Formats: sequence, C-alpha cells, structure tokens
Amino acid sequence: MSGSLGDQASPPGQGTSSPPVEVSRDPVLLTDEQKRLNSVQNEKTKLRATYLNGLAIAILAVGGFAPIASYLNSMAQAHYAVVLALAASCVVISFVIHKVAQRGLGDMVS
Repeated sequence: MSGSLGDQASPPGQGTSSPPVEVSRDPVLLTDEQKRLNSVQNEKTKLRATYLNGLAIAILAVGGFAPIASYLNSMAQAHYAVVLALAASCVVISFVIHKVAQRGLGDMVS
C-alpha cells in the first residue's frame, strides 16, 4: 500500500482524463450563461471601439484641422509646408486608429 495518487484506481467507467468540452457557437444551442458572457464581451468590444474612434476624432480635430485653421486665421510665421505635413500626418494617424477600432468590432460574437 503506497500512498501516491497514481496507484489509486479510477472508478469504473471513468478514465484518467476527460475529453475537452466543446462550446457550441450556434446561438440556438447556447446556454443563458454563455449568452450573457457573449453579451458582456460584445459590450466590452464596442466600448473599446468607441474609445478608439473618439481618440481618432480628437486627433483629427486637434492635429488635423486646428493647425490649418490657426494658420489661415493668423497667417503666422509658421511655414505652410510644416503645418500641412502636421495636419496630413494627424489625418493618417486618425484614419489608422479608426480602422483598428473598426477591425476590433469583428471580434464580436453572436
């Protein structure tokens, strides 16, 4: 009689390891708990996308439009090419962040 767990026999009809339980992706076969978890995950995904889209809009407004409006309003000593390059880079960054947010919405589950 050794005291190790490996020496104990499994109950009849039960193996030492059970196969993994497969979770159905079919909305009809989902349990209420799975539907609730999917809903929570979808809300988190939407919140993340909304935050990123808000960030993209802020970058577009502050970095894209404001420097051009300021330049046109005051005709300051800043070089037009620098202002245009800054605005163009902010527009591109804003677009990329928006696309990342849009792609993140593809992670939603039904």
